[in-house]
Formats: sequence, C-alpha cells, structure tokens
Amino acid sequence: DKDTYKTIVQDMSSVGGGSRSDANRAVFFDTGITSSTIIDGLTIKTANLGHSSGIFCDDSSPTISNNIIIGSAETDGVGDIYGIISNNASPTISNNIIFNEWEDNKANNSFGIHVSGSGSSDINNNNIYGGKSVITTGLYVGTNINISNNSIYANSPGAVSDNAISYGVYIEFSSPNI
Repeated sequence: DKDTYKTIVQDMSSVGGGSRSDANRAVFFDTGITSSTIIDGLTIKTANLGHSSGIFCDDSSPTISNNIIIGSAETDGVGDIYGIISNNASPTISNNIIFNEWEDNKANNSFGIHVSGSGSSDINNNNIYGGKSVITTGLYVGTNINISNNSIYANSPGAVSDNAISYGVYIEFSSPNI
C-alpha cells in the first residue's frame, strides 16, 4: 500500500543521464557498501528523465527491503528507465514493489530490475513490473543470481501497448538459480 510508506526519496535532476552506467540515481550505492547498509520502508522515485534509476548498486552489497521503487518518464523518446540497476554488485532485494509509471511509450526501454556484470544478487519476495515502453522487462538477468518467490510482470499494472516487446524475465549470458 503506497499510503504506508511516507518517506519519499526522489531524484529531481533536470538533465537526463547519458547511459545505463551513467544514469541519474535517486539512491546510489558505491563500491564497498556492505549488507549492513539497509534501505527499508521508503518510497524511491527516479527523475522524470531518460537513463534514470531509482536505485543504482555499483560493486556493492546493500540490503534493499520493504520499499516502493518507481521509475518515471514524462518526455517522449527518453532513454532507459530502471527501478533498480545492479552492476557488478551483490545486493539483497526483498519484499519490495518495483514498477515504472508514465504515459504511452515515453521511454525507449524500461526495466523493473536490471542485473549485469559479476556479483551474486539475491532477489526474493518482490512484486516486479517492467513498465510501459518500446521494450519492457520485469527482470533482466545478465549474471548468476538467486531468484525466489517473486511475482514478475513485463508491464506495469494497467499498461497496454500496441507496439511494445515485453519480457517478464529476460536471461542473457548467465545461469541464474530460479
């Protein structure tokens, strides 16, 4: 329930990021952050721009639980929108609601969670939605991770698109434990 989570963290950037590795971020976990760093019970929202992420984990291992994480885009043809990016990281992601919201096909690609590089993420007990864009993916897996007890959807609730390619889970170059 969105009303349960009263603390809101939002990226208010006015300029879009340049790429996935240089995305705007509402929350950024840099190299060396361990599982003792916990984000719990927040509403986290991206900037309304392209190449934005709610949470970006780079070579880190935070604990991300009991949050609502929202991707958003208001301009046509913006870059990619991510709820969570895990790049060479090993976060524990559990009991979250992750989705992307905007009008018809504003972003080029949208991802609930995008995991790539090395690392060993644990993703469990989440509701994960890809969003609504030209290509939408609930969970992109590009490394070996552990996935259990999630509800994963290609599109966000109520999203219908005539020209979209949708994936609930897209696995590439990896052997995840599902």
